[in-house]
Amino acid sequence: MAALFAAGSAVWATPKYEIKEYISVGGAPVERAYAAYNGELNFGGGAGTAQKSYYRKNGVITDLTAKFNVRNIFGSGISSSGMALTYIPNEANPDYKGGYIQGDTLHTIPSKEPVSWIIPTGINDSGIVVGYTHPNSTYDHTNSFIYNTVTGDRLDFRIATFTKAYDINNSGDIAASFSFEGGQDGNGSADTAILHIKTNTFTILGPGSPRAINESGQIASFVIGGFWWYQEGHAPIYQDWPKYDNTAIWGLGNNGLIVATNSDTSIGPRGLVVDPVDGVSFLDDLVTNLPSGKYLTLPIIDPVNGDLYATIGGVGGASKQVVRLQAVPEPMSLVAVGLGLAGIVQRRHKN
Repeated sequence: MAALFAAGSAVWATPKYEIKEYISVGGAPVERAYAAYNGELNFGGGAGTAQKSYYRKNGVITDLTAKFNVRNIFGSGISSSGMALTYIPNEANPDYKGGYIQGDTLHTIPSKEPVSWIIPTGINDSGIVVGYTHPNSTYDHTNSFIYNTVTGDRLDFRIATFTKAYDINNSGDIAASFSFEGGQDGNGSADTAILHIKTNTFTILGPGSPRAINESGQIASFVIGGFWWYQEGHAPIYQDWPKYDNTAIWGLGNNGLIVATNSDTSIGPRGLVVDPVDGVSFLDDLVTNLPSGKYLTLPIIDPVNGDLYATIGGVGGASKQVVRLQAVPEPMSLVAVGLGLAGIVQRRHKN
């Protein structure tokens, strides 16, 4: 697939999906999927001291909150080297700590400042974790960091007042945002950059708030009502969809597919699937066996096999549960469009 993106191809189609699995633990539904990789999954739910976080690999489910005696764990990325995560130690110490799990051990990423929230956002197969920190209690700036879990080295960097590293691929390329105002870069109020660890260089790619990078070097970024695909050496693709006015990106597959949400006043963050040609579709509309009256929120994507995980629920406080969705046909059999295709690089508009 990486070669197809680099060279370009003439065919793309947003897939349909089927619900393949309803995920529960001990017969009880769980509400939220956090991170997935090649069939591995971190998921959880609950509130306060009842929050739980689970990890499933090869069919075996581990209660991470019980195993490590913490209030909760929110996985931000999984790779062959482990899982990057944010965790809350307990009710008495509710500050966010950054860490990673390798084998049976939860490691804490050290802080360089007296007061700091450390938010890991991704990890690659070499064990490099990236993320960002709030270095002080006033949150007047943010730094990004690169942490090597093998050597213990941590490099902090800041391109602008607010800098956030959001994801890293196996080539060591990092998707990062920077802005001088609005440190949370909500609704795309930032610029997108790519940083290369091997050459210690960065390139400003254009507007938008990036959230993910895949193994082809594509970066998924968003602005108010629109989505950008960036890749160095190719003209960027922009999809403008004004009716989606409060979007957020939750993942990017190696096939170029973005999973995202748009805020809905009745059900909250409603799931979206976005591709560079067909544009935006509600995930609800793509699932062939979605029960009547149900909706899907908070989707994430397994970047290796293309499976989606989302929360299924109903209007009016109905119970929620994580489901696994599989594309029809299989995601890795899709022939995806390359970012270099001249016919689709122009700005596209739909209402």
